[in-house]
Amino acid sequence: MSTVDNNLRAYKLIFEIEVALREFLIARCEPIGGAKWYRDVLAQAQVAKLERLVEKRAGASPADLRAKDDKKAWVSRRAFHPVYFVDFPELGGTFKTKGNASLGNHLVGRSAAAIADHVERLSPVRNAVAHNRHISPGDLQLVGSIHAQIRADLGATDFEQLIACPSASSSLVEMAELRAELFAAIEAMKQGVAIQLRAWPRLRQRWWLEPDWQLDSESVVEAFDIIERYREHWNEEYVGRKRRMQDWVASHWREAVGQRAVASLDRDEALGNGGQ
Repeated sequence: MSTVDNNLRAYKLIFEIEVALREFLIARCEPIGGAKWYRDVLAQAQVAKLERLVEKRAGASPADLRAKDDKKAWVSRRAFHPVYFVDFPELGGTFKTKGNASLGNHLVGRSAAAIADHVERLSPVRNAVAHNRHISPGDLQLVGSIHAQIRADLGATDFEQLIACPSASSSLVEMAELRAELFAAIEAMKQGVAIQLRAWPRLRQRWWLEPDWQLDSESVVEAFDIIERYREHWNEEYVGRKRRMQDWVASHWREAVGQRAVASLDRDEALGNGGQ
């Protein structure tokens, strides 16, 4: 087997290991710590790194950010969870962080600390592969061994499901659901009729609504804020309600905000599917 073949085989195995571990953290921590669990669970240095990334993006308008991204024809923005921006060595340390001991309860085989040890042993080879440096047959054997151990620890069936990156798929589904509810609510407001919100109360704390992380979150939040005030006002009106509500909408609703919010959710859904 050539050195190129060694690197190619190692890359596939390392890719599966990384994705499985990141998705495992998302799947296990979010139900306990909420949508923004990573702020409490990840190492402080990594949280600071994520915050700097958000602040850097927040320095420009959402329109400017999207225009800049559009110029990168070889890159499509996707709904990747912030944990995907955590450096690989720190990813292993997350399993040993105080307060994360419960992660071990979800492992089929060894403890969470063992996962951290796997990551530490794998990091040098992973770094070589990432920087296109040839690895040895022994390096490939190490990667294969760690891959098999982590696959066993997570459970073979769960491992296969995790490497499909379910967090990105579920986020795209949620964005589409929220867009549909937003569009329906806008139309209902214009008609002066009652509005039921089911998706927004459930999704308003999702990580992809962090300021300027993936989409124009300010417009989405502002649009739903107006819709919620409409609902409160609608419940207080009885006589001539439809006409009164249409007058209220005419004085409070900003069409541009709704258009930006709907377009943002729709745009990121398309880009999340690879821009196809």
